[in-house]
Amino acid sequence: MTSKLVAFISARIDEAIAQGHHFALGPSLGIDSEALTYLIPRVGIDRLTVYLHHNQAKTFPSRLRWFESRGGKIVFTGRNHTERDEACTRASHYDILRYRTEAECKALYGSNWRNRVSGTELNERRRATGIGLNWAEDSEKQIEALPEVKIRMHEEQELDKSKRKLERKVKEARMLQIRKDQGEHLEKNQLEKLVKLREMEEELRKLLTMLDRSDTVGSPS
Repeated sequence: MTSKLVAFISARIDEAIAQGHHFALGPSLGIDSEALTYLIPRVGIDRLTVYLHHNQAKTFPSRLRWFESRGGKIVFTGRNHTERDEACTRASHYDILRYRTEAECKALYGSNWRNRVSGTELNERRRATGIGLNWAEDSEKQIEALPEVKIRMHEEQELDKSKRKLERKVKEARMLQIRKDQGEHLEKNQLEKLVKLREMEEELRKLLTMLDRSDTVGSPS
């Protein structure tokens, strides 16, 4: 079944297929996976490339091994989502994308909704500054959005750093909880970490929600 998001862009995907273009996608389990499923029966797999950042080297290859074994290309680049997405933009000519409106996000996330620019919208803004490959024909009009894009990229990089730091703390606290449950005596500072476990888990959940994104379906050539 084609999702609503893929349905919104399927006509443009079909047009790109007809023109013999190649496709670059991210690894998300949402729009990227659905777009990949849509493309597989319609194009040669050698026209598809999935971009991952280096921190995904251990987690994603197993899920995409079937793709690589059939001739699909996997590119590792950057240290996080933002750097990976920028590399994908630089290696492609244009984007086929659609991101949720503010109203749709509010309906989806409810009280957890926060006003932010999604990774997909950031890709659109990045492209508009002139990043990416150019056609021989006239390119689309660029907008003066580079300063804001740089700010957003910095914000996402800082969020990613905070996430990794918090993940380490949560992992440590969970291990302490296991040791306590097994009857081990813990020091005062270790017990203090346990008290903060629920708070840290909730903070981590919010960070993951903020970093969650639908990725771009691009077309390198």
